[in-house]
Amino acid sequence: TRPSSTSTQSLLDLIGGESQFTFLIMTFCERIQGDVELQTIFQNMDVDSIAHLMRNLLSFAFESTSRVDTQDEDTQTRILLQNYALFALGVNSNHFRNLQVHFEAALHDSWVEDKLFDEFRLRFEDLERVFDQAGKDFEYSLVTERTMVARMTVNW
Repeated sequence: TRPSSTSTQSLLDLIGGESQFTFLIMTFCERIQGDVELQTIFQNMDVDSIAHLMRNLLSFAFESTSRVDTQDEDTQTRILLQNYALFALGVNSNHFRNLQVHFEAALHDSWVEDKLFDEFRLRFEDLERVFDQAGKDFEYSLVTERTMVARMTVNW
């Protein structure tokens, strides 16, 4: 079955269901733990804790029957609220690119078919775009907040 906007099965169903998704998530998280650049983000976290975060991130896009509309503000807000913990940890677009490399390797390790691999990759990139833009907005708001605090401190 080829995934499409008219497909009645989610990507999770197409790869074999929940048990296969769990295997994919655990393979992905083991790769994350071995990444030196990501260790600063996920330090002091065991593989199960990382798996919980990654399951939250990926399930939004992969449990649906079609790609999410990343331009829709409601969709963006839901993605961000569901994954706020990643922002709190300091995950940025560079980290997200590393995550994608590990995710794609985990897809290969899980023997995901090429036609499904491409759909997983596209959906991961959708999440990355939302995350990247939100990260820029988040950083901008932090800089603006710090600037206002600095100005108030100087004016006192």
